[in-house]
Amino acid sequence: MIRGDENMGKKVIALILALVLPVFLLAGCGAQKETSAGSGNVIKVGFAGPLSGASGQVGASCYNGALMAFNERKAELEEKSGCTLEFVTNDDQSDPTVAVTIGQKMVSDPDVLIMIGHCNSSCTISSSAITCPAELGMVTGQSTNVDVTDRGLKGILRVCQRDDFEAPATARFCKDSLGIQTIFLVNDQQAFGAGQCEAFAAEAAQIGLDVVANEGIVSNEVDFSAVVNQIAAANPDAVYYGGNYPEGSLLLKQIRDKGITSIYVGSSGVDTSELVNIAGKENAVGAYYISSSPAFDSSAVLQEWVDRYQQTSGLAADGYAIYFYEAAAVALESLSNAIDAAGGKPTRAQVVEAMANVEITSITGTFQFDEKGDNINAKAYAYEIVDGYPGKLVGELTGA
Repeated sequence: MIRGDENMGKKVIALILALVLPVFLLAGCGAQKETSAGSGNVIKVGFAGPLSGASGQVGASCYNGALMAFNERKAELEEKSGCTLEFVTNDDQSDPTVAVTIGQKMVSDPDVLIMIGHCNSSCTISSSAITCPAELGMVTGQSTNVDVTDRGLKGILRVCQRDDFEAPATARFCKDSLGIQTIFLVNDQQAFGAGQCEAFAAEAAQIGLDVVANEGIVSNEVDFSAVVNQIAAANPDAVYYGGNYPEGSLLLKQIRDKGITSIYVGSSGVDTSELVNIAGKENAVGAYYISSSPAFDSSAVLQEWVDRYQQTSGLAADGYAIYFYEAAAVALESLSNAIDAAGGKPTRAQVVEAMANVEITSITGTFQFDEKGDNINAKAYAYEIVDGYPGKLVGELTGA
């Protein structure tokens, strides 16, 4: 059995040290803290996400959601800071080694005062290990792995739920709401997916939900016949996938093409219209997925935002767009408060200080953060694909 890596966070940190330590030793400046307010009258807000490769579709959602929030507050923040605001875009390609390079690049530019990103947990863990010691704050919209905020770093905020809430709550939803007794777990062996399946399996053991297997697949692969054959042989009531949409959507298609009728439940990484587009509508109907976002029509404010997002970006809204808008809203509110405190362009340290006390009510609710940087009001919801994306809301996930 190929299990999801239970020490994914430690492996990512080891990778960071291998890549970055030589740079620090040679340059002698990579770990120094920012003490000035940068050069000139420019404030840069960094963005990082997967804009190319297999995850490019959700990267576009992340980018457009964050950019929409930036554009809404740009004029206001320019007026009160006396600076020109710039949005600096970085493509991490869903690769933690690229994320390290982005972190170094953002730290080296003193005008970058805060970052929005990354999307993938492994990228956020890698990059924030560079940015946070340099007092460059970061707000992530969709990185759920516990190591994002459990490393004791200052200047990292997460607006979405954690793995150790989402996955156990999903296990209880599977057993209590769907009546599932046996389930086959599949993870993508990345920080997000492995963390999801690890937490799911732990909760399943506590509540009497039988996990018949926890198998790993390789990210960016397209042929999952080996694990599909194992699922067919096991004949479980359900299949739970922990990971992102490119592999999760193909997995759904391939198990249905194989004639497997087990219920499919996807983690929040498949919360995108691509689940239906890649798997095919006929295969996707009846599948479940988890989302950070309440139903689009749950409030007039959110529905208005969805309509406006589609008009400005030309794309259909999804959970990634919504929660990167929220991440940007938190980042920009922190920046705004730091500008107020400084009476002009703040330092990075002042922005990080403002992040520690930020509170904002936005399109999905009120965001407040604990001492680690986790959103104390984070929620997650279960949806069923009935007639395309988004699915029908079938329940809010709850804690134990």
